Amino acid sequence: MKRFAILAIMAAFILGTVAMASAVELKARGAWRAHANWTDNLNYQDADNTDGDGQSEDDFNVQERARVWFDFIANENVKAVLGLEIGNFRWGQPGAGDLSTDNTGIIKVKHAYLDFNLPETQINVKAGLQRVALPSAFGSNIFDGDVAALVTTVPVNEMVSVVTGWARPYDRFDGENNSRNDETDIAFLVVPVKLDGVALNPFFAYAWIGKDSYLPANKEDWVYSNIGFDFDSNGAANGSLTDDATAWWAGLNFKVTMFDPIVIDGDINYGRVDGEVNVGGGDKEDLEISGWFFDLAASYKMDMMTPQVFFVYSTGLDDDSLDSGDKLKMNWFPVYYTESFAPTTFGFAGSSFTYDNQIGAYASGLWAVGFALRDIKLVDKLSHEFIVMYARGTNDKNCIKELSLSADTLTEKDSLWEVDFNTKYQMYENLAAIVELGYIKANYDEDVKVDATDKRGDNFADEAAWKLSVGVTYNF
Repeated sequence: MKRFAILAIMAAFILGTVAMASAVELKARGAWRAHANWTDNLNYQDADNTDGDGQSEDDFNVQERARVWFDFIANENVKAVLGLEIGNFRWGQPGAGDLSTDNTGIIKVKHAYLDFNLPETQINVKAGLQRVALPSAFGSNIFDGDVAALVTTVPVNEMVSVVTGWARPYDRFDGENNSRNDETDIAFLVVPVKLDGVALNPFFAYAWIGKDSYLPANKEDWVYSNIGFDFDSNGAANGSLTDDATAWWAGLNFKVTMFDPIVIDGDINYGRVDGEVNVGGGDKEDLEISGWFFDLAASYKMDMMTPQVFFVYSTGLDDDSLDSGDKLKMNWFPVYYTESFAPTTFGFAGSSFTYDNQIGAYASGLWAVGFALRDIKLVDKLSHEFIVMYARGTNDKNCIKELSLSADTLTEKDSLWEVDFNTKYQMYENLAAIVELGYIKANYDEDVKVDATDKRGDNFADEAAWKLSVGVTYNF
């Protein structure tokens, strides 16, 4: 009798689970990619050359990444989203893609959030691990990343809506250390406005940075890292702030389509960081980092291609930045976190695969002008993209010596050329074969000093960097 009771309970549980599952619709979407890469001189120096830097280079590898999202939909107003990511990893990579392929360390939770509308309204709320990005033309040069956040979208009318959000990138409390100021919080406001032929996205973001959430080694780190805070490779603290810091950004992203087929995109951004940093020996200094960022693109849509010209500018370190005194003031556009700024596919983050961001993950301390032929379509299912860009630093030539920056920091004396040519063959609706070619030739001034006595010297970073990536992408 007891067995029958147990069987009855199990049957009821199974039937109840099936009934509950039937009330939730499950949808899957994903993005797979696998690609072979041939590269050389990614640091503009030849490892085999006696005048090079001596660093080893892996000229060929194969990489793979898989992302999948599951939408658990209760109804049109409520759903939960779970996103998983495998990779990016190299084939044969220890602990990831080597023999037996049974490593679990490469499986990560990318997104996990609730997405719902408030009852009887169109107010949308997203709460959890999600992607947050500030408005931009080429990808945000301020913040674009996966983060724990609460984001609300309030439609005002057909033309205006209001987006507010709060994100917590860091909370370093470990239950043991007595740290009360170990969090970083970011609040932001975006007011999208859609007019006839014009779209405007003004925004404001403010960050509270606890003194125990970022610990720079010294004042130089404040300049060379994104916003001015740095960690070692293990994420351990190198030094300490003496007080909490703040940062804020204000900007306007715009898109003009009233002159169709001419489309104009652009961004105007300003950012500032204020804090107090320990400079060693028991001394501390007030810190101010501030600067501007602009970009502008004009495109002409044609049946066979879309020609485009674009311009990028960001504030660099000038003579004022080199004067210490009682206040450490740096003219530099602060970037919180981004890997999406993508006017090009080798120097910046525009690649369909990897081996981009050769110039940097963000644009600070440089200006650039470029020309592109995008979406070239001469044959059915086959498209091409051609990009050429010239870039030059906006940093004073003495900043490397005075602030102990990396020798390859772009100064006003340094420039580079980039050329990209990419091809995409859409084999099926969801499957594409892609070939990416990239070339960058840097021209660094050999007379720029890297410290009090030494210059960069002859043959510094004078080798051309290039890449060839061949792979497939599957998106559904």
